[in-house]
Amino acid sequence: MTQRRRIITLGVFLVAVFLIMILIYPKQTPGKHPRGVCGNNLTWQLEDGTLTISGTGRMNNYLLAKGKIGSLQTRHVVGTDAPWDLEVIKKVVIEEGVTSVGTAAFYGHPELISVSLPDTLEYIFPDAFGNCAGLREINLKDTVKIVDESAFYNCLELQKDL
Repeated sequence: MTQRRRIITLGVFLVAVFLIMILIYPKQTPGKHPRGVCGNNLTWQLEDGTLTISGTGRMNNYLLAKGKIGSLQTRHVVGTDAPWDLEVIKKVVIEEGVTSVGTAAFYGHPELISVSLPDTLEYIFPDAFGNCAGLREINLKDTVKIVDESAFYNCLELQKDL
């Protein structure tokens, strides 16, 4: 009976250790990168700090989110409803076929340094790159219509070169 009790105890112990390992081991899915839709025919993917927009047509417009302190609404912008808003983005690549950069699409990404725009781009909407203080490089063509000067609000590094 003693040996049987030891085997049962050992079995229970091993099952408990196995369950604990499953619960505390971080769940990782190798090869998975955030991705989604950002227009009727546009998709986005983020990989290693580079956000790539692909497809054809106009990018969605996004809303600036205002902050709250208790029940009081503040005037300060705390983010947007863009699907990549809380991600770290260092570079944006907008591929051929995309015709606009949506309102507040990349607002408030101080770590954003470089933006590559396609020849097919026609419009950049308000606040598109607002508060991207680290933005240094953008290949902006003369044919692109900037709908509002707030598109590059507080882009301190870009304003040095203007």
